[in-house]
Amino acid sequence: MKTNVLLFFLLFLSFRTTAQHVELINLPTNDRILHGQIDDQYDITLYLRVERHSEQHGAMKALSGWYQYDRIGKPIPLAGTIAQNLNLFTSDNADFLNDLQNFTYQENGEEVTLDDNIFEMEEKMNAITGFAERFKLGYDDNQIKGIWTNGKKELPVTIWSNVFNLDEEKQFLKLPNGSYFNLDNAEQGLIFYELQATANRGRNVLLSFSYPANLNYGGRCGGAINSGMTALIFDENYRLANIKHIYFESCYQEMYIDDEIEISDSITDFRVHDYNGDVKKTYRVDYNRATLKETE
Repeated sequence: MKTNVLLFFLLFLSFRTTAQHVELINLPTNDRILHGQIDDQYDITLYLRVERHSEQHGAMKALSGWYQYDRIGKPIPLAGTIAQNLNLFTSDNADFLNDLQNFTYQENGEEVTLDDNIFEMEEKMNAITGFAERFKLGYDDNQIKGIWTNGKKELPVTIWSNVFNLDEEKQFLKLPNGSYFNLDNAEQGLIFYELQATANRGRNVLLSFSYPANLNYGGRCGGAINSGMTALIFDENYRLANIKHIYFESCYQEMYIDDEIEISDSITDFRVHDYNGDVKKTYRVDYNRATLKETE
């Protein structure tokens, strides 16, 4: 009898642990396949991969890849950059393509750096010669559109996608019922979450978040990080019922943590000062209950 009671207790404890379990899943990607048309008649496929991030600006990335005419099915190597626009080049010169993957190209025997200023990058890309083909693409009416040229003629290009970001990390919460919650639904943008606590059979979830204050590392707030916490509440069917975002630090808003006070092993008060409005607030984080609330 005692053995049966112990077995029941262990099974019950195992069930509670499983029922409470929430997992944060990261799915990074640095490449993408795109489909579109040249001149509204030639179906094409592009494969693009991020090879390098600029040290000057987070939005500038060097790319490699290929494109093909779907009717022919022969990949043509290309390279280029993405910043304000997407500039891609093909060439029989492998060194030319390799240089572009490192934000450089050769002009009159001298190396030109492409990523020293995002506002000058487009002008430099337009000055590049010696390519076989070029794609210049940007956003137009919520689609990626632009031109293809071989230096002699230009043809319109349409890409069947409104996603310009080739380098991102998708984050999902795997909930106790086996469903997945896409954290893009919690906050759009370059947000990175970390799981801090769960409670109430995984229906209360507490996350911390952070993201760059400015992708222009040489500009105001360049290198600074905005951060805070997010509290999610799900109903009994694990559908999102409530969400709360609290910023603890924001460079542009001049908001910073003045003090952290440990109330107990599971409760911490964060005293946040908004220097722009000279407003002070205290937020209480309860890690046992996975809750976040303003106390004053």
